[in-house]
Amino acid sequence: MSTFGGIEIARRALNAHQTALDVAGHNIANVNTPGYTRQRAHLVATPPDGIADGIYPAVSLRLGTGVDIAAITRVRDLYLDERLVEARGALGESSQLRDILDRAQRVYGEPGSGGISSLLNGFFNSFQELSKNPESGSNRYLVRSQGAALARRFNEVAGALDQLGGELEFRIAGVIQEANTLAREVARLNEVIARSKVTGGQPNDLEDQRDELVRQLGELAGASSSVELDASGRPTGHLQVRVNGFTLVQGSQAFALPAKHQMAGESPALRDGADIFTLRGGRLAGLVRAAGVVQGYRVDLDESAAALISRVNTQHQAGYGLDGVTGRSFFDGAGAGDMRIHADVAASPDAIAAASAPPPGKRVAPGNGDNARAIAGLATARVIGSFTIGEFYAARVARVGEDARSQAEQAGTAERLLQQVDNLRASVSGVSLDEELTHMLETQRAYQAAARVLTAMDALLDHLINDVGR
Repeated sequence: MSTFGGIEIARRALNAHQTALDVAGHNIANVNTPGYTRQRAHLVATPPDGIADGIYPAVSLRLGTGVDIAAITRVRDLYLDERLVEARGALGESSQLRDILDRAQRVYGEPGSGGISSLLNGFFNSFQELSKNPESGSNRYLVRSQGAALARRFNEVAGALDQLGGELEFRIAGVIQEANTLAREVARLNEVIARSKVTGGQPNDLEDQRDELVRQLGELAGASSSVELDASGRPTGHLQVRVNGFTLVQGSQAFALPAKHQMAGESPALRDGADIFTLRGGRLAGLVRAAGVVQGYRVDLDESAAALISRVNTQHQAGYGLDGVTGRSFFDGAGAGDMRIHADVAASPDAIAAASAPPPGKRVAPGNGDNARAIAGLATARVIGSFTIGEFYAARVARVGEDARSQAEQAGTAERLLQQVDNLRASVSGVSLDEELTHMLETQRAYQAAARVLTAMDALLDHLINDVGR
């Protein structure tokens, strides 16, 4: 080693520990930065003088040349990083579905005096009262009022479900657009990071930004990522991002998610022409699944309304109004959305066919309420399979409530799982102020010691240059 070798050792030590202090300061500065991964400066001993290709010459003693920074790396556990993306995707799906099902449940207003179940009972009870005094104007007005209220409530629930379905379509389009925007940003960062690594750079902060975007894509669309390799199996610096079977980002190129969606059996999916890509996790999967569930609720509501309209009209058409006219319907419409009181009944309660059709050649007996009694009897008739109309509707509403309860439990489980994974990852990759301050003190002491070495070498050289040989 030359006379000035000690100074070079001290200089390298000062530079290395200054860099380590800078890294610790960078960690502390980003303690609250979302997605930041703590970094570490890796110190390595530099090789002794005269070593070529790692081969030590046959010399009795070789002193080292100090310390250097081998790399500044992110402190990560790849398994936990992957589990975090999955956990965010699972919570994204379950929380979206939970929120939508909770809203759908509130649409029905059950149980309650304004719910369809209560109005249905009131409707059939009003016909029962009419059967006791079919010529009573007040009873007829009550039947018409109860029928109109029931029809309006079917209309309101159908309209609310339609509105919720339309909102879901809008939100699905928004999530797809947001995911496509994030994918383009990942592709841009892929290119920047790859260029930096080619020139020997360590773009840790850019990689943090990219990883956070991937986590957001996981939450949005259930995306996952993998490191791209070149033909020789070495990392290219790019991340490939996929949404199950669909490649969203490859290299510096981003591909737009298909805009069309559907339920593929029990799984939410996107459709691109003839290609179907199922979704596994993410808010997008939750919204697509919710759209299918709400559509199913709407079909059930129509089925309930259609059964009521059909059976009541069939029986009503068999009876006679006070004006002697027969063959009238009580309701118009084909389902919950367009259900309403027939125009003749709306115009005059006398059109309500409370009397039964007389035998051929006979007149209707005064006060005959047999047809009103028959309509009231539909409340207990098994008209939809083994269900009454009320039971069929109640079973569908109970299913809505059970769906909402079950999904709330799943979302709670997903939240707890995400919290556990996030805590585990934070214990590995998160910034601990206590740990960083301790590391800074250690590094500061090493820096001060290196400075003292430099001072001592300076004193020795000063003595050698100025005092020796006088």
